[in-house]
Amino acid sequence: DDGALVALEGYILDVTDRERARQALIASEERYRELVENAPIGIFTTCSAGRMVEVNRCMARILRCNSPQETVEYYNDLRNRLYSEPCDREMFVGRLLEEGRIEEFEYEARARDGMPVWLNVSARVARRESDGSFLIEGFAADITERKRAEFALRESEERFRLLVEGAPDAIFIQVESDFAYLNLAAIQLFGATDAHDLIWKPVLDRVHPSRRAE
Repeated sequence: DDGALVALEGYILDVTDRERARQALIASEERYRELVENAPIGIFTTCSAGRMVEVNRCMARILRCNSPQETVEYYNDLRNRLYSEPCDREMFVGRLLEEGRIEEFEYEARARDGMPVWLNVSARVARRESDGSFLIEGFAADITERKRAEFALRESEERFRLLVEGAPDAIFIQVESDFAYLNLAAIQLFGATDAHDLIWKPVLDRVHPSRRAE
């Protein structure tokens, strides 16, 4: 009657297992985060609307940014800031929209300092939104040096072709017994008007019988 507490009734719930599961989940997420951040390949998340959402350190380095945060802030218009050719962005997003993923898509990008960077990208649609847009997750490798080597090789081959084509001396390549290549001087020497008249035809057919033994 004097209001003193006589008894207290309650229960105790053991949440040890739930807390262990929570801690394990946190630890797993942290390991995943460290794996992504320290991966030796560029990892990114963008949205189909054209904004960079998240990148790892390697992706930031590829684009010559000081940090992932700077990368996300600068590339807020991917079509005009990242892609050297905006039509590549449209092709990239279009194929993702149609197929859901894309493998080894190569294009020339622009780094933060304006220098060209060639990227090889594989990506997938990670999540579709109710407004029709979608998130894109993917990997990017810097293939600039490989592209430079390819361009240099093509330029070298073109210079060599022009040099041989315009040479005043007859030059031809023979594979087994047939013509495989002739320059203009060789075409004229063998009495033809076009290389197609001789390619994969026997060389000896154009050599006088008296000189074949030589």
